[in-house]
Amino acid sequence: MKKIVVVTGGSGAIGKQVSSDLTNKGYTVVFTYNGNKNKADLLLAELQSINKETFCQKVDVSDIKSVQIFADELKNRFGQIYGLVNCAGVSSSTDLLTDMPESVWYSIINTNLTGVFLMCKYLIPLMTYSNGGRIINISSIFANNPPSMRTAYAASKVGIIGLSKSLSKEVAHKQICVNTISPGPVDTEMLGHIWRTTADKIGVTFDEYKQNQLSKIPLAKLCKPIDVSNAIQFLLSDSSNHITGATLDINGGAV
Repeated sequence: MKKIVVVTGGSGAIGKQVSSDLTNKGYTVVFTYNGNKNKADLLLAELQSINKETFCQKVDVSDIKSVQIFADELKNRFGQIYGLVNCAGVSSSTDLLTDMPESVWYSIINTNLTGVFLMCKYLIPLMTYSNGGRIINISSIFANNPPSMRTAYAASKVGIIGLSKSLSKEVAHKQICVNTISPGPVDTEMLGHIWRTTADKIGVTFDEYKQNQLSKIPLAKLCKPIDVSNAIQFLLSDSSNHITGATLDINGGAV
C-alpha cells in the first residue's frame, strides 16, 4: 500500500530535501508552500517525474481556513495519509524582546507553533493507515539553550516539544507515533541572513560571528538539510515502531 506523507514548507531548504528524499524512497509526497511559488513549481516538476501522484498546494499553516481546505483536498484525493512532517517555519527576528514589534512575535508564534497545532488537528483524522501513522515536528537546539535576541523563535520551538510529547500520548491508541527533531544550526540561506543581521547588531564581522558559533559545536560543522532528512526517514520507517514522544537532537554534540 502506498504511503502518503505530507511535508509542510516543502519549498524551503529542509522541506525540499525531505520531499526529494522521501519521493526517491517510494513515498507519495504532498508538500505545501506559502511564499515562493516558483520554487514550489520547480520542485513539483522534479518530483512528478518520479511519482506522478506527487502534488503541492499553497497553504498558510497559521490560517485555519487554509489548513481546512488543504485537509479536504487530501481527503478527496487520497482518503488517508500515513505521515505528517511539519517543516514550515520562520525565524526572521533578531530583536531584543523590548524592541520586538508585536506583529513579529505573532507571526513567528503563529507560523511555527500554531501552524503545527492546526496541521495536526486537521490531518490526524486522515491517519487511518492500518499500521498507524507518523507525525514529525521540527524544533531547534534553541529550545534548550537559546541565545539572546531570539525570544519568539525559542518560545515557539519549546512549545513544539511540549505539544509533541503531550500529543504522543493522545494518539498512541491509534498507533500514531509523534516525535520531534531538534537540529542545531542548519546550513541554509535563512541561517546566513540571521547570522549577518546578528553580527551587524553586536558589532562584529560575519566571519567572526560564524567562527564563534562553530566553536560551540564539538563536531565544528553545521547541520545540513540531508542530516535532518535522514532522521525523518528513520522516524517514518518501521525501524522506529516503538519510538514516540521522543526528541532527537541533531546538533553535532552542541548543548
